[in-house]
Amino acid sequence: YALTRSGHVNNTVMLPEVNAESVGELLMFFQLQTAYCGELLGIDTFNQPGVEEGKNATYALFDRKGYEEKKAELNAAPAKSGKIHRLKGKGGREDMYTFYALLNRMKLIARWSLMRSTTKEDLMQHAAHVAIVGQALGIIRNTYFGGNVDTDKIAALALYHDTAEVVSGDLPTPIKYYSPRIKGAYSEIEDVINLKLLESLPKEMAEKYSEYLRPDTETEEYKLMKVADKVSAYIKCIEERLSGNREFDTAFKRLEKTLDALKPEYPELAFFLDNFGEGYGQQLDIL
Repeated sequence: YALTRSGHVNNTVMLPEVNAESVGELLMFFQLQTAYCGELLGIDTFNQPGVEEGKNATYALFDRKGYEEKKAELNAAPAKSGKIHRLKGKGGREDMYTFYALLNRMKLIARWSLMRSTTKEDLMQHAAHVAIVGQALGIIRNTYFGGNVDTDKIAALALYHDTAEVVSGDLPTPIKYYSPRIKGAYSEIEDVINLKLLESLPKEMAEKYSEYLRPDTETEEYKLMKVADKVSAYIKCIEERLSGNREFDTAFKRLEKTLDALKPEYPELAFFLDNFGEGYGQQLDIL
């Protein structure tokens, strides 16, 4: 509006809907726009040394075929000082680590960023809720279904299961799971971020936290935590729909179908939803 009023050339891009296809097309549009502008200005947009070097280094770090020499070059590079991950405290100390300060930023990362939400939810709230539900599923399994899982481990895994998003942000589900290739690439990015987060701890502590930031995904505790992650999202949909928000209808149906398919394998899930599910979204006076 301000540019139009002042007579500056500008344009408005309207998307028919926000989904993986339209966002991908928009990104391609801006890439082509950059290339055309470069040609008009006499700039080779495909030969920027910093960008090219960064791409080659990224490919090498992800062990892409054909970049073995670049990987060897990176491995041979002098180690950086710890100043990237440490802050100087009073008196010039350099023994301060940033791990917990970074995790404190979880409350700044909004979830459901492409959805119109009645109640906003941040990453820290989500992690806490997954911990509550996950621990409950473990307790139900041990109490009623002969299980022997570590319920405290489930809660701890839940608290840290999305820590990489303090750097990457919450990538919307339609984009993250658009294809196995994109999902795999995003998982690699998350792993790199978690490695960097571990480097922001003293080595002795990093070894312990590695159990949570880079967990064994084959354990029963981890699997129950992932079920709880889906339950938390499902409950969010229930609350939004009860508030009259139809924006979450599709997500609700998708998650309901997913959870129904999991119930035979996870009887504690069925127990939880049957005995506790109806309370979500109800008024305090009713509860």
